[in-house]
Amino acid sequence: MLRLEPTLQRAISAIAQQHEQLPALQEWSESWQSRYVAQIDSTNSALMQNMPPHASLLCAGHQTAGRGRGNKVWVSPHHSLTFSIALPFFNQARQNPATALVVGVACAEVLQKLGAQVQLKWPNDILWQGKKLAGILLESSTRHPHHCVLGIGVNLESPQIEGGIGLSDIGLNDIGLNDIGLNDFDQNAPSLNNLCAQSDDARELLLALIPTLLCNLAQLDAHGFTPFIARWNELHAFAHQTVSVRTAQNQIIEGGAQGVDHLGRLLIVTPTQTHALSVAKYHSKV
Repeated sequence: MLRLEPTLQRAISAIAQQHEQLPALQEWSESWQSRYVAQIDSTNSALMQNMPPHASLLCAGHQTAGRGRGNKVWVSPHHSLTFSIALPFFNQARQNPATALVVGVACAEVLQKLGAQVQLKWPNDILWQGKKLAGILLESSTRHPHHCVLGIGVNLESPQIEGGIGLSDIGLNDIGLNDIGLNDFDQNAPSLNNLCAQSDDARELLLALIPTLLCNLAQLDAHGFTPFIARWNELHAFAHQTVSVRTAQNQIIEGGAQGVDHLGRLLIVTPTQTHALSVAKYHSKV
């Protein structure tokens, strides 16, 4: 079992003291609760079904019914660390479409400090050398209009094939964000031990990541996405490359990927116009 408290609480309190101008961060720091379970169906589902009133972490060693973006199945092998955070927001973050992008920035910047040269793929994937290293799942409901749940999972070791069925794209070995389907597996995926010169264990990376996540989300809640535009675009995996995306209207658009705008929309430049897409899926990279 991970021993997070009181070390995690001290780390959150320390970053809150550095950012006294962020009211959400102060509230989360004062009310923070964390819980660890060895196994659960889904940390996101558990928090969504029984939403805690305060900022809360639910960490699990293994998920039996994890979910990814778009109702994909997320399979959590036993050598993994999975968790979800429930947060009450004051202002903009809960319904801001850029929330997943801010979480991605936080995770990518932490991993880069560890030596993993990761990049971001819109809207919620973290890539290493073009392979999906991690992903993000955010959920909210009308039953809890001021809360948001963000789910994060990571393979602690490089994933292995079981019965020919893929478990994941890449294992972080410590922590990451996964949005993985059963057919996305790459059996040559490395672990974080191979990516980071300063590879910490899961506990230490968790302690580094959570305060950074909370600080970034509190900044989003207070100031919106604009302060994060340049940071996200600097991490953009396909910056100025030609890509093909499928829109919500099932239209295929091919053009140059130009990053994101102040609303977190993906900008695709074609010879006739610039498309600002709130909902789209990469069809292929040309």
